[in-house]
Amino acid sequence: MIRILWKEYVTDLLGTREDAQLVKGNQELITDSVTKEEMRAALEKMMLDKAAVHDDDINKEWNNIAKTIQRAAEEALCKRPRINKKKRLKIRNKKLEKVINQKKVAYQKYLQNRSVQTYNEHKKKRNVTKLKIQQSHRESWKKWTKKLEHDLHTRQAFEYRAIANVNKDEKDKARINNIKEEELLKHCKKLWYDNQYQNQEDLEESDIQKVDDLTIEELNHALTIKQKSKSPGKRWY
Repeated sequence: MIRILWKEYVTDLLGTREDAQLVKGNQELITDSVTKEEMRAALEKMMLDKAAVHDDDINKEWNNIAKTIQRAAEEALCKRPRINKKKRLKIRNKKLEKVINQKKVAYQKYLQNRSVQTYNEHKKKRNVTKLKIQQSHRESWKKWTKKLEHDLHTRQAFEYRAIANVNKDEKDKARINNIKEEELLKHCKKLWYDNQYQNQEDLEESDIQKVDDLTIEELNHALTIKQKSKSPGKRWY
């Protein structure tokens, strides 16, 4: 439908191919045109603003007209050009780009003339490029770790202060009965010391229960049955 609409008012405006010598196209997009009359007026204004063209530029002007119509139609259909982003290193800069281009040039020379000299030159450029890329990777990793440490440690105080201020502002609204510091310290001391003494008493009782008292009769019996000999040990009868 859009293609037919464009064809109608373009043919009405330009007429034949020979009449197009007096019109010069423009590649700007028609953004505000919606209806047929608005699109016709916009294209007419866009083309008649320019001066007449020469015979050599007729094909060029027709190509410009075709591109203008195509771009306006794509815009009317909400079509966007596809962008294929090349996968490149995020650490690339001008110096690194220069080294990579030098390596590519050396490799092209080696492909054209496979000699020892061109190979050595390509190998040298390749090693230098590899070293530069490794250095840039290390630098980027150091920057990333520094930012991470800053976020984890340096910003903690700021975030704590912000949360504390929010708590101060919201205390009255929340109606929370906060415990005083003195009462909290007393309670903690009580828990600490009571548990400590209780643990000590439990240990003492358990140690006493494990120890058995030795009577005198048992001691005399053990001494009488023991025989003196060179070999260590006891002999029981």
